Amino acid sequence: MSITVHVTIEVEDFDACLEQFIAAAPTRSSEPTIYREIDNPNKAHIISDRLPSKEAFIEEFRSPKRNAIKKGKQKAGNTSFPVVIFLEKVLHSGFE
Repeated sequence: MSITVHVTIEVEDFDACLEQFIAAAPTRSSEPTIYREIDNPNKAHIISDRLPSKEAFIEEFRSPKRNAIKKGKQKAGNTSFPVVIFLEKVLHSGFE
């Protein structure tokens, strides 16, 4: 069974954060969806579906290749620690 991961983080510069995120695409096993809060445009929500496990996400998130890409790009200036929530689907509503 796959899981969904929801990461929320507030940054100084959303555009710099987005640039870092796009640059790190080759290090991810799935392509997440990025949301920006309407009332707080420097708060990002990243939702990844169909990940194999919590452990696989953590390994991918901490990979040396990903961290090297982040260091090479302009820092987004996190103003909060990321909040990571791991979810598993329990019921499908039937509405798509």
